Amino acid sequence: MATSPVPSGGKDRAGVPGRSPPSSAGPADFHSFLWDDGTLTDLGARTNPWDLNDNAQIVGGGPPAFLWQDGVIIDLATLGGSTMALDINEHGQAVGVSTTSSGVEHAVLWTR
Repeated sequence: MATSPVPSGGKDRAGVPGRSPPSSAGPADFHSFLWDDGTLTDLGARTNPWDLNDNAQIVGGGPPAFLWQDGVIIDLATLGGSTMALDINEHGQAVGVSTTSSGVEHAVLWTR
């Protein structure tokens, strides 16, 4: 699957989220992954996994901003434009940026 993996964030957890293209890929073909304890898990066609918490929740954006948890990708809400989640804490609260449909950028906090 991978030719040049790019690691992203991670806190105390041993795992590392990142992204990698298939051998003949362009930017649209990137897949996010989680490398944890010698196992590579494909998270799907999302280009930028930014952070991983100790509960194995991963956030990022492609756009749209997403949360990956227990094998499921959840698209996070937008303000009408593009989004990117940049960090997630141990409570599952994610922070990032979202733009309105007119292009105004705002800091956001996603909670469950």
